[in-house]
Amino acid sequence: MHLVVGAVMIGFLGQTEGKISYEAMVAVNAPPEAVWSLITDGGRYTDWDSGITLLKGEVKQGAKITIASETSPGQTFPVTVTEFDAPQSMVWVGGLPFGLFNGVRYFFVHPNGTGSKFTTGEDFSGPLLKLMNGMVPDLQASFEKLAANLKAEVERS
Repeated sequence: MHLVVGAVMIGFLGQTEGKISYEAMVAVNAPPEAVWSLITDGGRYTDWDSGITLLKGEVKQGAKITIASETSPGQTFPVTVTEFDAPQSMVWVGGLPFGLFNGVRYFFVHPNGTGSKFTTGEDFSGPLLKLMNGMVPDLQASFEKLAANLKAEVERS
């Protein structure tokens, strides 16, 4: 299911067999390089993404970064940047050992006319998904806010 609200396309992709997914998409009136510059500047996340309360580490291929979010106060989440293909895609992976529960957060930036299309989301999977499902908050609003805030920040610059 997807819903278009203004320039932000959002959708709770729902729970499919073995996976829970959230996604948000937005058209940005700026080139992909401007969007990429913002999403790879770890030191600025807390300035523009109101859902991120902490981001420690350098956002680059193979880096380990630590994130804290407003949806899970008091918790930090270590992730590894497993894909970094400037200026079009980046993937962060985190979770429990042995793949028992995984979160795969993705960022895609594509040319869209004279601007860009930005898509971000996260897929949760693993053998403990059903058990963890009740412990993971609904992240859809957080992804929608991230997309809207990114659009506003990039277009303001």
